[in-house]
Amino acid sequence: MIEVKIFTFDYIEELQRKVLHHNEYKAYQEDTFPYNPSFPKGSSKVFLPDDFELAIPVTGNTFDLENSIKLYENLSGMNETKASDARLWIYLTHVKFWNYMKVRWPLEDVKNIPGRISDRYHLRYLKLESLVRNGIARLWWFTHLTVDPDRKDKYELTKVF
Repeated sequence: MIEVKIFTFDYIEELQRKVLHHNEYKAYQEDTFPYNPSFPKGSSKVFLPDDFELAIPVTGNTFDLENSIKLYENLSGMNETKASDARLWIYLTHVKFWNYMKVRWPLEDVKNIPGRISDRYHLRYLKLESLVRNGIARLWWFTHLTVDPDRKDKYELTKVF
């Protein structure tokens, strides 16, 4: 198991400022996001298996359901408080799940690139609306809000949603 890192709020603000105020989003077109490795600081106490990966979308299948359940089941130590922490989700979108993000939320042929980056790679506000727009947080929250351990298939509502 590896502990999920978290970015600092200052670093997140710097990333957002570059995109929203300076239209600097070349970094979002790179094969690997060029983040400053000194900025993931602190302990999230949230863990993932070392080899954990999300299914990469293909034409006609985003794998949202599969990825939602898989992420929900494998993020150990997660609770609603930690799942409301923008620092964790922004680290995951920019580092751990970068390849997934580039395919699931591409920037090519998007009219409002800063808006796409702000919505899907960051969190505009700490509200449920933003949490379900972030490319990774949405997967966990959709499952969390619909899972029902009292049903025969606890993911029945997740599948409908």
